[in-house]
Amino acid sequence: MLHLHGYYRLLKPTVAVERTENEKKCFQVPEGSTLLVNCFEREGPLVHVAYQGRRLFMFEDDLAARAQPIEGPRLPRQLGRLVFPHDRR
Repeated sequence: MLHLHGYYRLLKPTVAVERTENEKKCFQVPEGSTLLVNCFEREGPLVHVAYQGRRLFMFEDDLAARAQPIEGPRLPRQLGRLVFPHDRR
């Protein structure tokens, strides 16, 4: 099993799922997008991903095939403001 973690850039458009309290929405994240992948929060084959301040789910296999890691430190403003539940104080 793969474990992707950190910042990645999509090389191809990839489907993501966004869940709200009342619904689930699927949409395509565009090529060239920067994502923060958190492999420690997962639901089966889906991992949590931060994209433009949104918390999404994506298939880890899709990310492995369609994204490349980004080297070096990244600033949170590149992804917008996103706070994971364990980060709240």
